[in-house]
Amino acid sequence: GVTVSPATGYEFDKWTGDPAVAVTLNGGDEVTYTASFKPASFGYTVKYFIDEDEIDAATVAANGWTTGGTAEYGTTASVTPSPTATIAETNYMLESTNHSVTIDADATKNVINVVYTKDSIGTNPDPNTPDGVADKYQATIKYAAGANGTVAGTTTRVVTLVDAQRNPAASQ
Repeated sequence: GVTVSPATGYEFDKWTGDPAVAVTLNGGDEVTYTASFKPASFGYTVKYFIDEDEIDAATVAANGWTTGGTAEYGTTASVTPSPTATIAETNYMLESTNHSVTIDADATKNVINVVYTKDSIGTNPDPNTPDGVADKYQATIKYAAGANGTVAGTTTRVVTLVDAQRNPAASQ
């Protein structure tokens, strides 16, 4: 008998010709059967995080976020997460940028990570409104009067910390 084996990521599809049918050959005759293969489907998983902490399944479900699916080997699976999220009355913004994976036969490699980070403070005039800059890149400055004095006008100011190239930085 003849045995066919698919390459990694593929599965047997069909024969061209029918090897189950008996064929009588005369001297010099030749018969060819071709095994066809197609990409197999594999699962992928989508995980959601707030910074380094994975978001619990109940919160993911409450937000209606997809948790995965299946796709053919070698294709790209992707998700388009919301640019903002409100979890337990706290505002978050999308921090991760790559939300796709090329499907591998090893399902442990088929993971898309979606990372949110806190965005509850904003720049003036309203420091209590999200501004699209992660809070970890911002500092709040409060002006207070010492004994025998007063401070008038804006008493709280939010500033974004930047590095030498003017990119947001976690410290300054």
